[in-house]
Amino acid sequence: MHRLTKLFVLAACLLLIGTAFASQVKGPVAGLIGKNGVIESPAFSGASDYQLPAVGSRRPGSLDEIIISEGFEAYDTGDLPTGWTQVDVDNAACPVPEFEGFSRWIVLNQQGQGGLWPAHTGTKSVANAYNNGAVANNDWLILPQQNLTGTITLNYWASTQDPIYPESFEVRVSTTGNAPANFTNLVATHSGVPQAWTEYTEDLSAFAGAPFYIAFHYISVDMFVFKIDDVVLEGTAGAVGHVAGLVLDDVSGDPLAGVTVSGAGGGGTTDASGNYVFSAPAGTYSITFTKDGYTSLTVPNITVVEGDTVMVDALLAPEAETNDDCDSPLEVTAGDYAFSTAEATVDASIAALPASCNEGFGVAFGPDIWFLYTAPGTGVLEVSTCDQADFDTRMAVYSDGTGSAPACPTTNDDFLGCNDDGAGCGGFTSRLTFNITSGVSYLIRVGGFGTESGTGTVTFTATTDANDAPAIPSAYALHQAYPNPFNPSTQISFDVPATTNATLKVFNSLGQEVATLLDGQVTAGAHTMTFEASSLPSGLYFAQLHAGSFVSTQKLVLMK
Repeated sequence: MHRLTKLFVLAACLLLIGTAFASQVKGPVAGLIGKNGVIESPAFSGASDYQLPAVGSRRPGSLDEIIISEGFEAYDTGDLPTGWTQVDVDNAACPVPEFEGFSRWIVLNQQGQGGLWPAHTGTKSVANAYNNGAVANNDWLILPQQNLTGTITLNYWASTQDPIYPESFEVRVSTTGNAPANFTNLVATHSGVPQAWTEYTEDLSAFAGAPFYIAFHYISVDMFVFKIDDVVLEGTAGAVGHVAGLVLDDVSGDPLAGVTVSGAGGGGTTDASGNYVFSAPAGTYSITFTKDGYTSLTVPNITVVEGDTVMVDALLAPEAETNDDCDSPLEVTAGDYAFSTAEATVDASIAALPASCNEGFGVAFGPDIWFLYTAPGTGVLEVSTCDQADFDTRMAVYSDGTGSAPACPTTNDDFLGCNDDGAGCGGFTSRLTFNITSGVSYLIRVGGFGTESGTGTVTFTATTDANDAPAIPSAYALHQAYPNPFNPSTQISFDVPATTNATLKVFNSLGQEVATLLDGQVTAGAHTMTFEASSLPSGLYFAQLHAGSFVSTQKLVLMK
């Protein structure tokens, strides 16, 4: 064979051998995403051949079973496994696109935007990322509550995405709740996590025999992306039952969302329908219900049986208002204020209101709360629970004409006005409108008709020289009298949009005038007059309003 031909054949053979050998060796994976661009790192050599054990299985020679076995393959990018929660305490901005603006725990697909986020096995891991501005990470990945006995082992794999920025994290345990502040038990702190997937094992046997939560706490400062994969929890499941129930408002009967239910070493939170459920070890416990604005409730001697669900329902009473007494009113400005009179009391020293406020029927002003409004300008103030309360409300206003809070009204010397049932308001709710003077303070009483109490919102709307708010009516109106039928008096309400001369008269069924309630000038606003009919016989009457060119008539029925 010609020498040149021999050299060509030898070169071809060497090329074939080299190609075959190279095809059997894993080389470095190109295209990994780094903090400052795409990187190639020899430290990373591709996915592992590690096999996750099945939930419920046992390792050879072990009596413990696999409780959690999670490789994150079943979840979409951005999600978390069912029952796993994350809390972003730092709430800082994150520039990594996959995290959509905030550092938070998410399932991350290895095929990212512009490169790879390699998983330990499969194509997915759970990950978190750094914050802008070198803000320290404070991000919690919290696993579902556990109740295990015997030897308890947590095994998992972790990786730093960019070796120039090694990550740090903690493993913590809570034996109470699953809020970050509850994780007072530090199990381990790991710093300088390698880029190559590294196995970690934590012994949690100290927490056997009672419910507990596990959290991965990401604590890096200005690093890049931290990943966890193939999480395995091993132990012996304890005897577990469930506690479930419904929580309602004791006054309105409405479901209460956001109630914290705790006990048996665990707990939960009510959903929008007022329902809750949580796991608990077999035993006897006290269950406590708490919510801001409500009096806490503890139900003792609740027995949890393995495999069963015990129902514990609760009624929570609203807390007493701090402005229950007239000498400690809540200072308010224009706006909406939620209130409750459920725990309010009645001060017997407060003077009974005039008959125009329906106390003339012998129905006293019910449990009440008090507000103090100081007028920022001269004009009109509307105080309203109209269609905003779940009970029959009543209002009154007092002022001594000064900038100081009026004294508790043991007489009606400072009485300015009242309203029982506002014109056009449903559910016997109220609307009270009165003139205000700049710098003068007004004491406003909100309560119920008789013994009625409940919850609602009271709205303060002012029209002053400096604030053209819509407290003045936009049109003339004569509203239905209340009560109607009545005995012996009723309130007749009407609106005038501008100052005008007006008359309000009452006629019997023969057209004869029996009362003149108004004959003169009235200012723009809502007005209420009282028709006193104690000297008149039962029958049909008519109230007629003349205001400018406006005329309207309403039917009245007197029944004795």
